[in-house]
Amino acid sequence: MLESQRLLSSIFMCGEQEVKNITETFAITYVVDLRAEATSGVIQSSNIEWIHFPLLDGVPNQADVLKEAISFVSQAHKKGKTTVLH
Repeated sequence: MLESQRLLSSIFMCGEQEVKNITETFAITYVVDLRAEATSGVIQSSNIEWIHFPLLDGVPNQADVLKEAISFVSQAHKKGKTTVLH
């Protein structure tokens, strides 16, 4: 059983450990990584694009980065692309 949430038909949310399972189960176009410490994607695939919007734990005033991430995922959804956030 996957430890993830399907937010909309083409948007998933999960922890880092579950990304591989989701990308193997669903046709994912983008992996949107919100971890500030990330320097590369969890999945290395030519079919999946890693997008990084670093959010720092416990740091205020990150609304602009969060808005960018939301806008990206929203646009991908409108284009019919499947995205997983982690």
